[in-house]
Amino acid sequence: MGVPFNVYNVMDSCKKIEGFDLIKEMMGSNIVYSNGFKYAIDEVIGEYEDWDAGHGFGSSDYTYARQSLIDHMIMYCGLSTQLKTAFNPYLCVIKL
Repeated sequence: MGVPFNVYNVMDSCKKIEGFDLIKEMMGSNIVYSNGFKYAIDEVIGEYEDWDAGHGFGSSDYTYARQSLIDHMIMYCGLSTQLKTAFNPYLCVIKL
């Protein structure tokens, strides 16, 4: 068992998602951006570390891992009342 994906690839691909840059633009000056990524990565690893190697990990699973990482970033940065992830029709970050 273990994480069925490279967490750094997930992190890198999140940066390309429409609206992701809003997190960095809107977060408070007291938040360290890299600490937010570390927190989010640790949370996603915790969610997927028990993934059975016998089960596949497809593109939709990868998309939900990216969504989880972004949601944790939004929460860590204190932006849960201002931003959220949505499928419009693809994964993006939108203002509330």
